[in-house]
Amino acid sequence: LKLSGDILSSAKAAGADCLMVACPLCHGNLDIRQKEIEEATGERFGMPVFYMTQLLALAVGVSSKKLGFDSMIVNPLPLLKEKGLV
Repeated sequence: LKLSGDILSSAKAAGADCLMVACPLCHGNLDIRQKEIEEATGERFGMPVFYMTQLLALAVGVSSKKLGFDSMIVNPLPLLKEKGLV
């Protein structure tokens, strides 16, 4: 929990509005456990965590509806809409 919290805190401090990962374990620790991390650290992140392949597919024009964004714990759609990506 500490390492995941440190990663999210560092990303937030650097101005990141999302994270990209390549492995399922990293995704689980940073997306699925984000609420638990927020409770443990007292810090609010609300940071979507994407798989590299999701962002690559989005970049080449695959519909966001096919990319599993609806199954993510932290909803990425507001961020993607803000950036003009969906």
